[in-house]
Amino acid sequence: MTGIGTKALLLRWIVAIITVAIGRFVYSGYRSRRQIRALRAQGIPIARHSWILGHIPILLEFRRAHPPDVSPFVSHEWLAENFRRYAPDVEEPPIVIYLDFWPGPSFALVSDPDAIPQFTQDRSLRKFSGLVQFFGPLTSGSDIFTSDGEIWKTWRTRLNPGFSTQNIMTLLPELVEEARVFAVDLCRLAGPGDTWGPVFHLKEKATDLTFDISCRLSMDVKPRQQSVSSDTPFKAVFLDQIRLMYLRNHPFKGRFNALLGSTRARIKKNQNAMCQVLNPLIEAKLLPDTSNTRIKTMIDLALQDEEAKLASQLDPEFMKTLYDNLNILLYAGYDTTASTICFMAKSLQDNADCLAELRAEHDKVLGRFTVSPDAVAAALIADPQLIFSVPYTTAVIKETLRLYPLVSTLRHEDCSGFSLLVPDASPTTYPLDGFAVWVAIFNVHRSAKYWVRPTEFLPQRWLVPKGDPLYPLKDAWMPFLIGPRACPGQEMAMTMLKLASMFTFRMLDVEEAWSEWDTLRYEQGAAATPSQMVKGQRLLKRLSA
Repeated sequence: MTGIGTKALLLRWIVAIITVAIGRFVYSGYRSRRQIRALRAQGIPIARHSWILGHIPILLEFRRAHPPDVSPFVSHEWLAENFRRYAPDVEEPPIVIYLDFWPGPSFALVSDPDAIPQFTQDRSLRKFSGLVQFFGPLTSGSDIFTSDGEIWKTWRTRLNPGFSTQNIMTLLPELVEEARVFAVDLCRLAGPGDTWGPVFHLKEKATDLTFDISCRLSMDVKPRQQSVSSDTPFKAVFLDQIRLMYLRNHPFKGRFNALLGSTRARIKKNQNAMCQVLNPLIEAKLLPDTSNTRIKTMIDLALQDEEAKLASQLDPEFMKTLYDNLNILLYAGYDTTASTICFMAKSLQDNADCLAELRAEHDKVLGRFTVSPDAVAAALIADPQLIFSVPYTTAVIKETLRLYPLVSTLRHEDCSGFSLLVPDASPTTYPLDGFAVWVAIFNVHRSAKYWVRPTEFLPQRWLVPKGDPLYPLKDAWMPFLIGPRACPGQEMAMTMLKLASMFTFRMLDVEEAWSEWDTLRYEQGAAATPSQMVKGQRLLKRLSA
């Protein structure tokens, strides 16, 4: 065969391969579009859908109407509120809203408390396949959040005691100390008397608190992030991994950086830096008589039997799984709780009567003159059971989590033959195969179908007896999710939120200070963002003693 003949044959093969690839790509798009049309033919309400673009135009409309960093949960609520724009013949949105974003994943947004347990409890579907890709900089997929099957069962069983009431109460003096430092720091930022202090970013202070607590719980390490003016080296690397996590999954920036390879190199460098911190902690737990028998950290629990200790020394796979779980628990523990502190501050700012009742409860439980951070800490150390004596504070936290939920669950799109059926709500059967199943938690938590006065901040709904119109509907509140995959750290999170409330909101007034913040940003040469709102809301805080 001549050189020309070889080149011609090679060219034919290349053209054939490209043709097959394009054909498969087009056919997968056709299947995705056809699946939506088949659902509409069954009588299921479907939002306006294009053969070419699917539901991508609806997504773009949402993006144009909202800030770039808006929570995806807001899109669920927005779509439900605007569903009639895209399906004029439908009186109200269905309990399952299908979205076709091919060549990305397709979703089924579920917003019915009777339907959600069908795929989270009755049959717990596997986690969404895209989660491992999304959390790649933090975990390889063998952690208790993204994994399934035996890995999940083994490690969930192994780590569960760390979240028990007994372990939390053992850890309480350390939690109290961190909350005291948090309160002292905020008092320094408050103005003297009844005057306002300078504007600052409350979320940063709250994340310092929750990061310090998460490190104690996971590794029995005291990073003292609250006591320094800049991020400690470990936190800086950890936060960089989170930034890369979001950057890598950006539809445009992520692909560009992937081509350059810069993101991959930074992720690997950060992973090595985190291992240099974690390895000595794990090795110390392997030495005789060095394990902390009073507090069971996540490392203690992972290495609690001889077989696990041996595996940690010989099995790289075991160590990778341990790293994955430590990273994912740090991420889950520090960010969501810190954000809830901010939303709780805003809710109390906007509802002065609730703030007054909260303070009255704290006066009753702690003593009217037990106000300073040191005095509150001493009272809680002397009687740890006081943390269980604040029902109104607990109600405030629950109501904050109802209006501002921060987590949801995404389940696997490969669930052949599985459908949802809610006879009391609709006789329609909703097939889920081929769709990533997503709990539309904003829709559940804020719907007038499930809540009386759903958009109002009403902590009393958590204190009324059964039969009262305000009494919560079963399974309509799920900020920590439900079923076997529910968040194991919910009791720890509630304890941290109670402490934050008892130490700070009792003696400090909170106010959003957007005009001052925009002025400060302008003076620093950064762009102010007064137009970036969600339903007229922005969030930053300042304090007054």
